[in-house]
Amino acid sequence: MEYQSVSQFEEAYFVAYEEEWCGYVIYIERNPDRFRGGFEWFVCFDNKVIQSGLVFHFDFALADAQQFINSRAKED
Repeated sequence: MEYQSVSQFEEAYFVAYEEEWCGYVIYIERNPDRFRGGFEWFVCFDNKVIQSGLVFHFDFALADAQQFINSRAKED
């Protein structure tokens, strides 16, 4: 994964992101804490949040969510 920086302008106007991945829903939104910044990510299954996290860049949020889903798939 290639690192891409996100400017403060881009982060301020980021629209929430939602994607289905292997039967789970990944939801990413801007952290409401403006001083800390970053992005919150959530993995949902059957309309319930089963995992969440906070990272500083969108690419990391998506990668972390996908990695969590892939690790659950290996357990099954």
